[in-house]
Amino acid sequence: MNNEDLKRFFEDRLIEILHKETIDSYRQRCHNAYTSLIELRDVVERWKEFKVKTFDTVRILGEECVDLLKTDDCLVFDVFSKDLLLQEIGVLLKSTEKHPNNKIDSRVLFCLNQCIDRNRNCYLKNLILNLKAIIFQDNEIPDDQTIPTLERIDKYLSAICVQLVFEGYTKQALYTLLKSRSKDGFAAFFKQFENIAKLNNRDYIIIWKVLIIGCEGVNLEQLGLKSLVEDNRAINDFVKSKFKKYLANSEEQYHYYTNCIKAKDKYSALKISRDQMLTMIDNLHLGYNINTIKMPENALVLEKQGYNTGRQWNQPIISWMGFQKTIISYQSFCLKK
Repeated sequence: MNNEDLKRFFEDRLIEILHKETIDSYRQRCHNAYTSLIELRDVVERWKEFKVKTFDTVRILGEECVDLLKTDDCLVFDVFSKDLLLQEIGVLLKSTEKHPNNKIDSRVLFCLNQCIDRNRNCYLKNLILNLKAIIFQDNEIPDDQTIPTLERIDKYLSAICVQLVFEGYTKQALYTLLKSRSKDGFAAFFKQFENIAKLNNRDYIIIWKVLIIGCEGVNLEQLGLKSLVEDNRAINDFVKSKFKKYLANSEEQYHYYTNCIKAKDKYSALKISRDQMLTMIDNLHLGYNINTIKMPENALVLEKQGYNTGRQWNQPIISWMGFQKTIISYQSFCLKK
């Protein structure tokens, strides 16, 4: 197997992992070794606080974490070795007590926290470095090593995608960013892949238009709902000219809910903003006697551009985004069949 075949497999497999219609057996996994450590740490802490009712929950997650640790070669161990961590987790899993053991639990939590802190900023880099060493090797791969090599590439790709989602990306954004470069050759595709891992959070402003009927005597501004979108660095003449009808509120029943979000991509920003809006609507619905609250399906998303050119909010990247209703999404899926 030559180098070009490896590159082709890398590109096709990465797109397949992120595609929304890939079946579960071939799509991105829920955890890699690093995120599994975090999940186990959180569950052990809850078990210690009597918030996890049965030890079986701890045991199942611990066994999964051990399996991932045994096959991982990207985690860094300075204070103690991988074998010591596996030993401490093993002692925990062999426990037959029905209640937390403070001594055992504390030792495991110490080891887990040390490993998590040590690898927080380097695990993704190590995954990519190990993957590059395989993809860009000069020698052809012998026939008897083809399958093991492809399995290693698959393992690293899955772990990288898990880590990118854990750090704030959405699969939709990753797929869109990578697919857009798939026609430009492997060099451009891989460069985009590496750049994604280096990007910092971006600035977004999300504007929702909420219909509220029967809100007399309620101070909506205190909840962040306003009758007009206030002018600021992003809501300028450029934006108003693009969405004049949406931003010019001619009905008293409509109110705007605006928030500033820092996120890896616009899909993630929209989800964070929507969750905040839903919390606000729950408070409004439960705390006040309001006849009707209609939650919007779409929002205006403004993204600051010019990170490398010095431009700020002069001409933000504008997107009209939303969430499909469940029934509409299901009907669309059925039509594809």
